[in-house]
Amino acid sequence: MRPIELKWQDGEVYLIDRVRFAERAPARVSAILPIRYTCLIGGREKYLYFEPEKMQWFVEVASA
Repeated sequence: MRPIELKWQDGEVYLIDRVRFAERAPARVSAILPIRYTCLIGGREKYLYFEPEKMQWFVEVASA
């Protein structure tokens, strides 16, 4: 399974240019060990996470 796009809360859709890595890595917002996808979105490296147990994708959002 590979992500192809990211739909943000406001409905904006961002295409994923490329998935560079997929690995088990800790997330700051989760107590489990999700799969972290290192992606290029708009030429910038971003992390997407997938929790297989919940079949749920998430993104860590930086606090302001």
